[in-house]
Amino acid sequence: MDGKLFGGDRYADLDLPGLEIQLAEVLVPIMPRLNFISDLKQRLSVEQDTSLLPKKQNPVQAILLGFAGVISGALILLFGLRAIIALFGGKGYFQQFKDQIQQKKTQTMGSVS
Repeated sequence: MDGKLFGGDRYADLDLPGLEIQLAEVLVPIMPRLNFISDLKQRLSVEQDTSLLPKKQNPVQAILLGFAGVISGALILLFGLRAIIALFGGKGYFQQFKDQIQQKKTQTMGSVS
């Protein structure tokens, strides 16, 4: 099943050992410079805990962010309630309009007969 899922039928006739030999001929390994090796070794062995240290937070900034969050949340609630009231008010307006049309129809029907 895995062969069909990953296209194993198409690659069943590949000569993988021959492909490895061709890659070994084309891709020539290189030796890195000794300076690079020693520098990399030094950088990896030095402990760098600076990213793990807690960041000092400004208390004024925290208060301002909290205040802005509360104000924005209140505004979102206010606008949401306003939208809901407007929707219900619009529904009532359309209901009144529909009732007026219905009354005119019944009046017209009554005067015709």
